Amino acid sequence: MEKVKNGYFISARNSISRIESDFNITPPMKKIDTPLSKETNLFKSKTRPLTATEYKQYRSIVGTLFYFANTVRLYIAYPVSLLSQFLVSPQLDHLTSAKRVLQFLIQTKNEGIFYGVKDCPVSTIDARLINCKTPANKLIDDYPKEEKYKIHVITDASFATDEDRKFQSGYITLFNSNIVSWGFVI
Repeated sequence: MEKVKNGYFISARNSISRIESDFNITPPMKKIDTPLSKETNLFKSKTRPLTATEYKQYRSIVGTLFYFANTVRLYIAYPVSLLSQFLVSPQLDHLTSAKRVLQFLIQTKNEGIFYGVKDCPVSTIDARLINCKTPANKLIDDYPKEEKYKIHVITDASFATDEDRKFQSGYITLFNSNIVSWGFVI
């Protein structure tokens, strides 16, 4: 965590640099826009099964990715959930995809989460604030016309598809535009 102008910045720069050497992953030659390729279909993989050494490496990579998905890289949660479905019998395509997610992390290692410290005013009008003795739509005078705190919860879900037959969902909770919690269910 670093103190920066107007807030705090949390990144995993040092941890990602360590996994570069731990897994012997090189930064990608060209820019990777997404953690997984759009053309990749992990459910229809027809490559060879992994050797014992590759199997151990695959499990270790997926575990490492779970750590990052739960700490500062929540946007890799979906690819990690897909890769985790193949922990029992992964194939070479699965290992290649897991390495691609690691390469994506290496490429974006300077990204992180920023927590701002300024107030974020929100205008509110609540039906309970209408004073029945005064003309319609007039707010009670002593109630603040602006709130300085704002909470948003964003959710998404993917219902069981024909390929994976798994339900997946996730959420993000924002307080004054700062992420305070997130989670995913696979």
